[in-house]
Amino acid sequence: MFDLKPDGLTKSRQGYLFTYAQIAFNQFRRFANLQHFHDDPQGWRKFTIDFEREAELLECRILAVLSTALFLEAYIYDYGARRESGSYVEKYLDKLDPVAKWVVIPRLAAPPGLERGDNIFERLRKLFKLRNDLVHHKTKEAENFTSPPKFPNDLQPNNCITLICDILTNLREVDPSDEFADFVLRHIQSWFKYCSKDSRFYPILWEA
Repeated sequence: MFDLKPDGLTKSRQGYLFTYAQIAFNQFRRFANLQHFHDDPQGWRKFTIDFEREAELLECRILAVLSTALFLEAYIYDYGARRESGSYVEKYLDKLDPVAKWVVIPRLAAPPGLERGDNIFERLRKLFKLRNDLVHHKTKEAENFTSPPKFPNDLQPNNCITLICDILTNLREVDPSDEFADFVLRHIQSWFKYCSKDSRFYPILWEA
């Protein structure tokens, strides 16, 4: 990650932010491809192809939620570290839950911070609740042990990518000096236009 200085020099920070964003984006692409999936299976796969497809769709949903949560939690920590310092965030702010960090850190760095009445925070709460449910999963009694829990319709892979874009756009509006938000948004936009048609390949960072 970087922080541009008035003299033009760049102070960089290392992390997995782009990796998390790429994983989330790839799940969006895989999910879209699977929804338009056409195959002519042979032999016994005629009877299993629908189950295979549903299993991969579920995998996309789970990975999209987990990687989006990883990205958003890492981003707000990085943002606070760039605005203050890593030691300051670790000492005073890192014990907050992820949604609280998105409320408190932008408010400290660029008052009044993000609009708390915005539905972005409701979407954030839903995302991190589902992340916690997935990470700390507890089985439930059911008649059909092969049927996974119902996945929320408003947390599909496309909703995850939209949430990343919306929250970074809002952050950029309240803090125009956060050029890294704009940098990430440009890359995501370029991935939609130029990334490989084969969803098994990651989008390339320099495409933006």
